[in-house]
Amino acid sequence: MVADSKVISADTASVHLSMKVSKKVWLLLGLGILAVLAVTLWVLRNQQVAEQKRLKDELELVNSRLAGLELDQLTAQLQQTKTQTDNVNAEFLQLKGIVGNPTDSIAASDTLYAIAKKCDVAIEEISASEEQTATIAGVPCNVIALQATAKGEWSKLVDFVSALKTDFVTCLVNTAAFTRSEDPEEHLSSLRAKLTIYTFKGR
Repeated sequence: MVADSKVISADTASVHLSMKVSKKVWLLLGLGILAVLAVTLWVLRNQQVAEQKRLKDELELVNSRLAGLELDQLTAQLQQTKTQTDNVNAEFLQLKGIVGNPTDSIAASDTLYAIAKKCDVAIEEISASEEQTATIAGVPCNVIALQATAKGEWSKLVDFVSALKTDFVTCLVNTAAFTRSEDPEEHLSSLRAKLTIYTFKGR
């Protein structure tokens, strides 16, 4: 009987020891799992922060490139506008230089006589209208309408009309009507031309 009680005591002590050992093991296991979870969360958090920083850097780089691209586009547009403005100003100055010298009907008539003399034709009559105003390519101009009749050889009258277009740069030949003489002994032809003379009006 005594021996049996000793065996029971020993078994009870062994069960208590086993339970104590199991609690320590479970505690250690729990602490280990918590440590692993903490390390994992720390690593994931660091990765998230690093990814956020990378994305932020890339976004700043893209924004800076976009800003530079927009600046380049604005600079190109500004340069294009400046070039167009310079071209317009150059055309204006060129046109102003062409029509810049004041011309009245007397001066226009003198120019016609000079060109006719060079082409060996004779001016028979010149009539002028009253001076008017017009705008050409944004340039204010005075306008004089002339009608002129001339006589000469057919080919020289043709040369005279061509010279009006080239030598008298502010003169526009509206119409030029040629007529051959009905007299077989007269080799001269006649010309009736309607002209428009432009001159810069100024400010």
